[in-house]
Amino acid sequence: MNSGFRFKGRHSKEFGIIMKTSSRPIQPQMKSRTYDAPLSDGSYDFSAANSFNRAFYQNRIFTLLMQLHAPGLRELNRRISKISSWLSGRGILEFDDTPNVQWSAVVINGIDYAPERYGHSAALAVSFETEPFAKGIFNTFDGPVLDIILTLDSAIPIGMAERLTYEGGSGTVTVPNCGTWYVRPEIVFDAGESAVTYAEIKCGNKKISYSAANGETPSKVIFDCKNHTAADENGNSLNGGISGEFFELAPGENTVEYSCSPPAVMTVGYTPEYIHDFETDWGADDA
Repeated sequence: MNSGFRFKGRHSKEFGIIMKTSSRPIQPQMKSRTYDAPLSDGSYDFSAANSFNRAFYQNRIFTLLMQLHAPGLRELNRRISKISSWLSGRGILEFDDTPNVQWSAVVINGIDYAPERYGHSAALAVSFETEPFAKGIFNTFDGPVLDIILTLDSAIPIGMAERLTYEGGSGTVTVPNCGTWYVRPEIVFDAGESAVTYAEIKCGNKKISYSAANGETPSKVIFDCKNHTAADENGNSLNGGISGEFFELAPGENTVEYSCSPPAVMTVGYTPEYIHDFETDWGADDA
């Protein structure tokens, strides 16, 4: 595959790299937990035996094979040195053929280097370890911003935040997860000039709630389902007043129940995640 990639904000073409081919698994490997019963045929699979009722997955390994050319061996080594510095540490990895998703990645196992044609070219192999799932290049709070590049056929709606904003003291709503994998959202209850004394949100068999304690008077209560924390509008911890279990949103539509006192505006935000490439459908009025 003749394609390029971007890592830590710099593109492979800046270094004269031709990415000739790559090994990029389209699915991660499942974390398997099985038990072989001695007096039973087969084995029992407990991979989804957890509070989220689903299996979890290992990091992926992407191996890229690259070609580099130079006038001579000295210049070739100089360019390889620059590439080595560029590919060190952790950063965001993006591929030209999947421009709407990105991977948190780090180079592992060093960079294999083989000079060719009397020092005028080299073949390099580099392996990136990435998180199991790709992330979208936008979040639902802000939507796509001006400096990101989207393909013309990207089905991204206008007014994304408004679609995930709900008003009133209580209700049952349908919250969409526009990605193809589970996400752990951030939920904000905003009471404006008033103080939130109680907030609760339920999805599936999990419920998380906040009750004001110790003189707390937050105008916002922010539940962070990824980090299992709660905070006010200034970032002060409200963990002492929370109870229950944090949840995640499955791909597609999710039924969510909420209540708060006094009535507040609830906003659900997340960065969508994808199994392989950007894929979403928000309806006929997509951007």
